[in-house]
Amino acid sequence: MTPPLWLRAFMGLALCTCSLAHAFSALVSPPRIETQAQAGQTVRQIIEITHADNAPGKYKIYTNDWRINAAGSVEFFDELQPGSCRPWVALERRELTLGAQGKSRYRFEITPPLGTPEGECRLVIMIEGETQDIKAQNINLPVAGRIGVIVYLAVGNAAPKLEILGSAISTTGGGSPTVSNPVIDVRNSGTATGRLLGFLSGTDAAGKKLEFSPDAVPILPGTTRRIALVPSLPGSSATAGTTAASGAQAVSVQYPVTIEGQLEWGRERVKFEQRFAAP
Repeated sequence: MTPPLWLRAFMGLALCTCSLAHAFSALVSPPRIETQAQAGQTVRQIIEITHADNAPGKYKIYTNDWRINAAGSVEFFDELQPGSCRPWVALERRELTLGAQGKSRYRFEITPPLGTPEGECRLVIMIEGETQDIKAQNINLPVAGRIGVIVYLAVGNAAPKLEILGSAISTTGGGSPTVSNPVIDVRNSGTATGRLLGFLSGTDAAGKKLEFSPDAVPILPGTTRRIALVPSLPGSSATAGTTAASGAQAVSVQYPVTIEGQLEWGRERVKFEQRFAAP
């Protein structure tokens, strides 16, 4: 299983490169939940948890606060953070036991209190496996795995308001080959998290026709994020940064290139046209 961004493994004694296959065997869907409610209204959601092991498994389920740090990584917090909406959440149960290859449709509710102003509630539902001893370098380490489902609840008419502030070319990779992607800086001055989607295309200086997809990372209210416009060949799954190990050839862009098309978020649609010169 390829873990999503918010999959985290933690160890009681030390970090190691050992496998967590026997410490965590849950498959969880969906990876995130985006919903809406008025103040005083209860919304109910379901997470499907599959225990992908031939022996029974036990899980603890609880909430965390989270944030995206300056490096773009997700941090989780057991303790309540200022303004946390976790007290609004009612979980079906705190512990769950599943048989071999068992499944559960796990339910939870969120009720924004009456008088809650327009805005966004963000939290994560954590599903944590049992602690087990994993042998690494002849040492037994207590290891547990956990996976989180990120929840976004827009209260009232909360919505993102995205604005493109500028563009550039970002080069990644310390050695050879390096990858240069067009990027745009996007500001969210709205009251809810936004994600850029879109249908973009362009022809680079070598005459190669390309399609571009904005990286669908979350842009939280009041923040600015640099969003890569990832190139691919029309009708191909190959994208910039793809390595030979994945079986696909990396896509390079010969600059300058003019990228145009339509960007969208929520109900908003905007025309996009931008020329990117050589880095």
